[in-house]
Amino acid sequence: MKSLFCTSLAVLTAVACAQTYGNTTPFETQAGNPQDFVLGVQVSILSTITLDSFGMIYGIGTSTQLTANGKFALYTSNGGIPQNLVAETGAISLSGSQTFDNIAFTTNPTVGAGTYWMMSLYDSGANPRYSVLDSGSKVAYWFRPFADGFNATAPGVTTENGQNFNFWVNGHAPVPEPASFAALGLGVLAFAVRRRRTK
Repeated sequence: MKSLFCTSLAVLTAVACAQTYGNTTPFETQAGNPQDFVLGVQVSILSTITLDSFGMIYGIGTSTQLTANGKFALYTSNGGIPQNLVAETGAISLSGSQTFDNIAFTTNPTVGAGTYWMMSLYDSGANPRYSVLDSGSKVAYWFRPFADGFNATAPGVTTENGQNFNFWVNGHAPVPEPASFAALGLGVLAFAVRRRRTK
């Protein structure tokens, strides 16, 4: 319902409705992720959005966290594993127990509804918030030096079940081009003329 409302509002007013997909509710513990591995989980995007930013929770307040630099990305999914890079963020510094809600993507592509992969890459050991309570959740990973950034196409991918991360993506309903507003205006005008003639 929210997606339909946002789409309609965007058409009528050019307001970009924010939409978030992923795991925003804090999980029960923190992971100990190694450096130089691309690792992440699936996300279902329910409607067409223009990507804005990546979000994640780092650490848990009752534990000590490592300091690391991290990058994040969204990949397409094919056959249940990551395939092609869609968008990525720049590097940010991660430390303490924090929520990072708006790690900007370096480009802002529009993506359709479907299943994607939210991926991370760290330059040293890192402690993203995660869960081991969801047996149905699947993680995917592969080796990649942090300095090399994300692969354009995922290489040999390993998957495991039973882990999930507090990752999410933020976007907005695409705002129509000016031509769309012109078409809408002509439609309203035609309706008004027709209504006047039937009186």
